[in-house]
Amino acid sequence: MFLAVEVSRFSAWLLIPVLALGVVARLATVVLALRAVATELGAPDLLRRVAPAEAVDDDRDAGLARLMTLTLLPFLGIYAAFGYVNVFARDVVILATYSYGPFGDTLLSRLNPLESGTTAAITVALAIGLFVSRRLLDRWHERTGRAWIGLLAVLVEASGLFVVLLSGFRLWEQAQLWLGERRLAQWVPRIDLPDLLDQAWAFVAGTVWPVFWDLVSQPIAWLALAALVFGSRILSLDQLWHTGGRTRRVVLQAQEVVLGDVNDKYLPAWVALRLVLRAGVPFLGAFVLLFSTLRLAGEWTTRAIVAAIGGAPAGTWIRLDPFLDLVPDVVVFSLQLALLGAAYVRILTLRAQPAPAGPPAPRRRMADVGVVGALLVAITALVLLNPGERTAVRTSAVGQSAPLLGGRVVVDGVRLGSSLALTPGSSTATTPLVFVVVEATAVRPGAAPILVGADLVNGAHTYHAGGWASSTLTAEPGFTQTGQLVFEVQPADIGPGLELHLSGLGFLTSYDEVVRVPLGLATDAPVTTALPVDPTTRKAVA
Repeated sequence: MFLAVEVSRFSAWLLIPVLALGVVARLATVVLALRAVATELGAPDLLRRVAPAEAVDDDRDAGLARLMTLTLLPFLGIYAAFGYVNVFARDVVILATYSYGPFGDTLLSRLNPLESGTTAAITVALAIGLFVSRRLLDRWHERTGRAWIGLLAVLVEASGLFVVLLSGFRLWEQAQLWLGERRLAQWVPRIDLPDLLDQAWAFVAGTVWPVFWDLVSQPIAWLALAALVFGSRILSLDQLWHTGGRTRRVVLQAQEVVLGDVNDKYLPAWVALRLVLRAGVPFLGAFVLLFSTLRLAGEWTTRAIVAAIGGAPAGTWIRLDPFLDLVPDVVVFSLQLALLGAAYVRILTLRAQPAPAGPPAPRRRMADVGVVGALLVAITALVLLNPGERTAVRTSAVGQSAPLLGGRVVVDGVRLGSSLALTPGSSTATTPLVFVVVEATAVRPGAAPILVGADLVNGAHTYHAGGWASSTLTAEPGFTQTGQLVFEVQPADIGPGLELHLSGLGFLTSYDEVVRVPLGLATDAPVTTALPVDPTTRKAVA
């Protein structure tokens, strides 16, 4: 990823193949690791014993290159479906933003097809060219059987994904906006659903589906990927239809030209998924529970390490993130690979056993129901144990210093007013509400500045600092900055529940900190007329 950002200094488009090469290399590493687990557990020999006589041996055991050409394309398809490729694109954009700065000639601006006709033409040409190249490489690989051609097709496929994720998506969004402004869009019938159905859909889409997608479907998909690597003895579309007549052959030729991914990615993944799902709900539920438990253990471990490090500037987290990724990507994933291997070998063992005659006994049926119920309770508990956002909340008091982002902050005092007398110039500002003026100081003894934002909070009401004085505090290394933060607050919120929340405003943080400072105001606190406020800040040596 660091290499991709460095290459993009010369040309933003060079970042595309470098990122694609990184993704393919990572997938190849996962495939090799899964294959090593399969060999150690004896999965290939077991698969040969349980496979039906008519099954096709795809000679994946002939060599690593053959294994890669058979598995990387479906691997990439599922990898992209679960957002892992999007994470690569997001991380490289964050790293490039840190390297170049968030303004001016950024990476996304140089890849934005809406900025110039030349960029749009390059984006369209790359998307079409990579699509056509991928199909031609597939045909070439089918005729020659050379492994390097198949691997090159995977690299071209990954490059096409990054062209869409980093540039082409803007053209799609622009097309949607353009269509929405046309009269044609007004002809589309709109169905107003009852409020109950809207709420039910919002609950399913916002709560149930994300949990199912992350907690249930991802472990099952990983098990299907393991089946792809271990082998499932499947027939391709060509082998399924080779006995068909002329009509079937014509349809097959058409799908190879337009939708060649069916044979290369989706059919193998679908057959592998069917094999996995035959293991039964109790077995798959137990597997999902163990797989997700390992993931959550890694997330909690990473969170504990981050909390031990504490607040730090963006540059520190840029340097630390590769080491933090060792926990989920090396330690946890190694354990998950072992679990995947053991689970798949168990699936093959169950498949080799003869099916029981007749319907299951009532006791067995009741036992299965009990197991499924226990698994649902356990998975629900895992959802509640999800660590969520990494935020540390500290409670301080007026006049008491508190740590924040490697520096310190302190609230020096609080005043209330019905109007403001802004100095210098003695201009005034009035409000039908109540002005709350908080004087605060930020101290930064380290080597990088800190930017502190402030909000007033009382229950569900949040107030942001206005434009009469400071809205943020920026402490340079070795200095303090003191400023007056002005808020307009509803009179009913003046009281003991009113708190000042101070937080860091860096564009990249792996550890969010919030300092809560109860202001200790009474409901009948005195309100001053023409409250003097200095909009400038004071800077001093720490």
